[in-house]
Amino acid sequence: MWIRGKTLGSGSFGFVSIAKTIPSSFPDDEEDQLFFDLPPIIAVKSAEFSCSESLQRERLLLHEFQNCPQIIHCYGADVSEEDGHLLYNMLLEFASGGSLADYVHGSQYGLLEGEVKQFTRSVLLGLSYIHAEGYAHCDIKPANILLVDDEEGNRTAKVSDFGLATKVSERRTGRKRKKGNRGTLFYMDPESVMLGECDSKVDIWALGCTVIEMFTKKPAWDFDFDQCTDLDDFDEFFDRIKNEEVEIPRGLSKDAQDFLAKCLIKNPGLRWTADMLLRHPFVSGLDKAPADQEISEESAFSTIGSSEDDESSEDMDSIKPMLLLKNLARLDKVAAAENSVSDRSLGLKPTLNESVSKKSYEFPLFKRRKGLDPEVLYEAIQCNANFGFLQAC
Repeated sequence: MWIRGKTLGSGSFGFVSIAKTIPSSFPDDEEDQLFFDLPPIIAVKSAEFSCSESLQRERLLLHEFQNCPQIIHCYGADVSEEDGHLLYNMLLEFASGGSLADYVHGSQYGLLEGEVKQFTRSVLLGLSYIHAEGYAHCDIKPANILLVDDEEGNRTAKVSDFGLATKVSERRTGRKRKKGNRGTLFYMDPESVMLGECDSKVDIWALGCTVIEMFTKKPAWDFDFDQCTDLDDFDEFFDRIKNEEVEIPRGLSKDAQDFLAKCLIKNPGLRWTADMLLRHPFVSGLDKAPADQEISEESAFSTIGSSEDDESSEDMDSIKPMLLLKNLARLDKVAAAENSVSDRSLGLKPTLNESVSKKSYEFPLFKRRKGLDPEVLYEAIQCNANFGFLQAC
């Protein structure tokens, strides 16, 4: 069971909410009573059931990738009726560190090379797994990379948002590519722009652009879309992608510069693969994510943000938001989900979702790990629910 909290973000897919979970049991018979529960805090990605085909497809993809610790975890899905609407809900791992985009743009000048290496290696491990399964993500960017802290304070960058992912395959005689414009302009490779084609190599180009952004806090391309007034302005940007080389920032180590050069080769046939890049000196030999840094009151407040439009829950009236944020700022651990799934993970089990008045059906989930007090985290989020980073879930 879970209780829906504040809405954290919305998009074309639907909306994302914070949710607090409650242990629940689902007895099949007297001899076999199964007990399943979620981590204390999860993210719930929801859409109208009639328009949830993309979300359902994304859940199936995440199920295929469930054994990869560098991909955001999906615990299952359920269907609920809320305010007269039938909703499809995807239950996701909560990214306590926010998105890579928020983390980078919250820094002063960009990230240090040590962090860039660690995050890049994590994303490469995720991409290697995705590509080995015959898929391309097609929308790698900082906003779609989430940061998850484990109980030891280690931070892992995880690939999320598979709404544009597509099935591709490799052939001895050449690459089989899916056609259709996919991705975000700042991170699209020349082939995507010119031919609308997508395969695993587009993810590598996008990763290179993402690495530049981690270092510089700026997109790889210096272009202001806010100034675009007609199609000619966009054509100018497309021409740059097709004809110009991405400028690799000065001042980086030789390994970093060479790594970026391998990612940003215009000819996709010569561009390095994820497996090749994992052996590059820039990221090889790294086996741990960077330790989570102590959170100041200011950074905790800026991460959680505030929402003037949403009303606080009734049971929060007596709790001061700033006190909650101070408590949150002292916490450096979060509950993490198990990285394996039960044999019954595809079996529907009835449970009561306390955010609705009728029964819904959810997939069996995971055992809880020890972590921070979920009440403190949940209530702080309820008071300050402008979580921009979860829009990327």
